[in-house]
Amino acid sequence: MAGKEKTGRKIRFNILDVAVAVLLLGAVAGIMIRYSVVDRIGATSQKEEARITFVAAELRDSTTEAFVKGDVFYWKQNGMRVGTLESKDRNYSEVMIRNSNFEMVKAVNDSRYDVTGVIRASGIFTDDGFMLDGTQYIGPGKEMILQSKNITVTVTITAVSKAASGE
Repeated sequence: MAGKEKTGRKIRFNILDVAVAVLLLGAVAGIMIRYSVVDRIGATSQKEEARITFVAAELRDSTTEAFVKGDVFYWKQNGMRVGTLESKDRNYSEVMIRNSNFEMVKAVNDSRYDVTGVIRASGIFTDDGFMLDGTQYIGPGKEMILQSKNITVTVTITAVSKAASGE
């Protein structure tokens, strides 16, 4: 028996090994579903151009000049690129005040401005709305902190529409 040596070990799988392998595969599948990996892979080919209309309220005159057509805006909270500023319009801010009869009336604040702008973005239009870059919902009423090289400002989204092809 001294001449017999073990040349190798046989690898055997038991029920515990199979259970661990199934759990690992389930965890990987769960992570992929949670982070919508499958949707993102399929979504990259379906991206469309969109126009995101926003309003930034009660800004100073100098702040309104920081909105420069062609600047790229990013979503400050997550660093995601939103898009390029296509246009802007500046108007005096409107405020509600009480008149002499204690009725609420609209008045103009000539020291503050509202900026309405349009950012051209890329994403996916779904049944639920617009998904920026296929992953983040953006729709009317959503408040965002946008940032460009010239300004960081809180805006409220007022509309999201498909950009006409060829523009």
